Amino acid sequence: MLPARPTRLRRAAGALVVAVALGVLAGCSQHAPSVDELTDAFVTSGLPEGRARCVSEALTKVLSDKELELLAERGASAAPYDDPNRTDDSADRLREAFAKCTDQAIADGEITTTTAATVPTTAGATSTTTASSTTAAG
Repeated sequence: MLPARPTRLRRAAGALVVAVALGVLAGCSQHAPSVDELTDAFVTSGLPEGRARCVSEALTKVLSDKELELLAERGASAAPYDDPNRTDDSADRLREAFAKCTDQAIADGEITTTTAATVPTTAGATSTTTASSTTAAG
């Protein structure tokens, strides 16, 4: 069995962000959504405005107009293919851009992060402690 890739969580988060926004956009006319249209869709879906703008700009920079049209029309089923043998395809570039958006949102205090640590206790047992930091800005 292969070890879990450290980017698996970021991949899932990126796919979820795209799917949610495109679900909101479904029903738009068949044109490539603009940064403003995408941002509005993300904000409607519950993303803070700064992160929504960042993700929208990433989508419009990485994807072609045709890819954006297909995503708006078909939703997540039209998401770019992630070729496991490449590290420079659209899916990889989006994931990298979304990770930067997430990092910036954390730095700006827009989202909450949670850290878990396993510490040894007496008699060889372990205990897991979870701590949250950075609360959502209001």
